[in-house]
Amino acid sequence: MTWSLKDWISQKAALGASASRDKEPGARFPFLLLATVSVSAALVLGCGGGVTRLVPTAAEAKCQDLAHRAFSGAKLLKVSHHPASTFTTPSNAAIPNVPAFCQVSASLQPSADSDIRVEVWLPAEGWNGKYLGLGNGGYGGSLNYSALSQGLARKYAVAHTDMGTAPSTSRDGSPLLNHPEKWVDWGYRSTHLMTLFAKEVSSMYYARVPSKSYFMGCSTGGGQGIHEAVRFPDDYDGIIAGAPGSNRLGAHQSVLWSWASSKASPESALPAAKLTLLADSVMAACDSLDGVSDKIISRPERCTFNPKVLQCSGADDASCLTTSQVSTVNAIYAGPRNRLTGELIFQGPLPGSEASWGMYVGAAPPEALVPFGAIFHWVFGKEWDWRTFDWGQDVITMERTIGQMVSAVNPDVRAFRDRGGKLISFQGLADSLKPPNDMERYLHNVEVVTGQSSSFVRLFNAPGMGHCSGGSAPNAFGNDLTSGSVAPGDPTRDLLTALEHWVEKGVAPDRIVATQFSGSDLSTRTIVRTRPLCAAPKIARYNGSGDTNIESSFTCSAAD
Repeated sequence: MTWSLKDWISQKAALGASASRDKEPGARFPFLLLATVSVSAALVLGCGGGVTRLVPTAAEAKCQDLAHRAFSGAKLLKVSHHPASTFTTPSNAAIPNVPAFCQVSASLQPSADSDIRVEVWLPAEGWNGKYLGLGNGGYGGSLNYSALSQGLARKYAVAHTDMGTAPSTSRDGSPLLNHPEKWVDWGYRSTHLMTLFAKEVSSMYYARVPSKSYFMGCSTGGGQGIHEAVRFPDDYDGIIAGAPGSNRLGAHQSVLWSWASSKASPESALPAAKLTLLADSVMAACDSLDGVSDKIISRPERCTFNPKVLQCSGADDASCLTTSQVSTVNAIYAGPRNRLTGELIFQGPLPGSEASWGMYVGAAPPEALVPFGAIFHWVFGKEWDWRTFDWGQDVITMERTIGQMVSAVNPDVRAFRDRGGKLISFQGLADSLKPPNDMERYLHNVEVVTGQSSSFVRLFNAPGMGHCSGGSAPNAFGNDLTSGSVAPGDPTRDLLTALEHWVEKGVAPDRIVATQFSGSDLSTRTIVRTRPLCAAPKIARYNGSGDTNIESSFTCSAAD
């Protein structure tokens, strides 16, 4: 049986004197077990030396007290104190070395069809006085306990939400069909309500409100950050929005465009060997355009590679592209356009991203589903067939049906700016899922509206990096909490620290050092190379001498 806070309040009178007479009132009133005090309670011995009752520690008692509080619009599911130890997730994954904390789980239900799950983790000691909200990936639908533990290790009161879309793993979007309230929850409402709830919980637990509030996310999480800055400018003092999926419909339509382009005919698909040929050829042609041959395309805007040079002059084999395959590559680079208006719907990926095109361009069986295609089914129904998508009217229909719920393309962030808010965005230049030009177009519009975007916005482009992370290039700069930071607390190498310094000390970040490691194991990985990422529009230029694997050999300067 699940008991809510309302149940607790309604039963308080029933306890009365009997509760004080019972040594274990939870045995008589199961709802008291809502507050789970997990371990390490102090034992109080009676006169005869026997154990008479358990006395919770101060941290446990403070955590347990939250179960007795009323929270606006929230149904408490679990309140539990955890001592410093290994934390085991609901899926039985073990997260070692988690500091002592109070865990608050709740369901937020802004509509009759909403069930937004939220977790707030509160450091039992050493709280830094701040709150950190975490973003999601894809369609949400789950909680990231690893990211929660990393936020906790930094002494934040930290929160995450499943965005109200669990279960969202069905690729045809079935769980959310005909549930427009859940579309709103996923689009922006869950993030805002998570934020309000987490701040309320933190304020009650610590008896003071967080002094500063920060948000950090990439991809969907980056889009959540843009939504927050536009719609709820009072929620956060600083936001990190990586590779933001804020132009949500455009991003999904771009994936469909790439998918459909490679399925136009049986000859249009690019098998793995052809994709490797393309990626290697682009690298050979464009690697040195920045003055350094290092297997990183740092100036993709200079790359004029024409895939037609790979077109087969004779028989089709792994050393060339067919005419249809060349057409596929050109279509993907170009990006989708509305056939009625001629307007570019979404920017195509840049040269250097080809190695990550595998999910789009390979051959697929007739029953295969479009990657990240669930949103099309929400609009057009479960039986929607990607082959019938109209690149004119269907684009308009999607915008009218769901655009206002899920996309954050409004550049008017003056309210966020005026209250002192700061926004840092980052993106990989080799990202094919969220091509960099889309964010650059959005920030251009922000500049048009605000006239002074450089006073509160920084954009860092990471050459050779893929979507949010990855790639054979320096790609670790505090951009992914779950992979561990290179140097937490160092504003020159850690994004979150840089954001704090900007908000709290007025020091704007103009340069962040990215690191490339060999291997992912934090205990054994070694540094391959480091490189500065420069606040756009500046770029990192090689000084002309020195080791190209060391950041000191590069200087941030204006692009030519």
